[in-house]
Amino acid sequence: MSDTSKKIFDLVIVGVSATMMLFIVNIFANKLDVKNQDNGETIENISDNLDQIDLTNEVTHSTPKTLVIATTENPIEQPNDAFEKFTKLASRIIAYGDFQKVSMDIEMESEDDDLAMISITLDNESGIYRAYRSAFDKINKTTSKNLGGIFAGKSISVNIPLTEDIVLATTGDEYALTGASTKTLTLWDNLLVSPPTVFRLMIVPISVNDGNFNSYSITRLNLNYTCKDDSNSCQLILCTADQPNYFSCLAENLGMDIANSWYSRSGL
Repeated sequence: MSDTSKKIFDLVIVGVSATMMLFIVNIFANKLDVKNQDNGETIENISDNLDQIDLTNEVTHSTPKTLVIATTENPIEQPNDAFEKFTKLASRIIAYGDFQKVSMDIEMESEDDDLAMISITLDNESGIYRAYRSAFDKINKTTSKNLGGIFAGKSISVNIPLTEDIVLATTGDEYALTGASTKTLTLWDNLLVSPPTVFRLMIVPISVNDGNFNSYSITRLNLNYTCKDDSNSCQLILCTADQPNYFSCLAENLGMDIANSWYSRSGL
């Protein structure tokens, strides 16, 4: 068996195992020092000094980009069982380059006026957005509502940052282990392998009324992002169904050298 074939075989086995396990710029204003103003001291010749301001380190941002994952014409429907749920809802996404900001733009539609929470899984990190766990298998509705984690209506739109701190309810296993009801983290910092890499992202609407997954369909799921240093060199790429594993997705989109580098860094 060739090295590439062995890698692909290994990744298929790892992918199946992972599928079952995973189910479940602040802007600072420049402040003048005015502590001696009580002594009658003044600030003079401000306009004369403007041409001396060094702008070479000014922070710049690249042109915003968008990766479209789901649309009204191609929504993410809610499947019926755990394995199908993960394989259908988990998107495999290449992350290449240095990112300044990444956020999710989500829209969910329901035929009924319902209340929903949003479960997020990114690689091995998972939790319910802005919710509060009160037991291994219970979420406290009142506290979750106060945290902003319960959404109402037939059409729900939410923007969730991946490169900033957010609050998630802990998983049942985390609650049982630590007793913590919430956790604060930056999801992008928890990628299993740093870019260039492939990661799994799964968004699941949960009905507050009955805990089911089939009340809402995801009619829009976009990843909006900008690159660091105005480079425009970063990129998010959606793996396709005919790319059966991480290695083949990286190899076909970015080349064998990057795929081999990822394979070495991933420890598979």
